[in-house]
Amino acid sequence: MKNLKNVMGAFLIIFGVLCILGDLNVITFNVEKYFQTELFVPMLILMMSYLDSGKDKV
Repeated sequence: MKNLKNVMGAFLIIFGVLCILGDLNVITFNVEKYFQTELFVPMLILMMSYLDSGKDKV
C-alpha cells in the first residue's frame, strides 16, 4: 500500500506541474479541454493532502 501511495503521489505531482505550466501558457496543456471542469486543480490539491496525511498515523 505504501508503494502505491508513492506511485500515486508521483503521478499527482507530475500532473500538477503540467496543470500549472498549462495555466501559465508555458506548454499547450489545457486541463479544461480534457476534464471539462476547472475544479480539477482543487481536487488535485485535496488528493495530494490525503496522500500526505498517511505519514502522521502511527
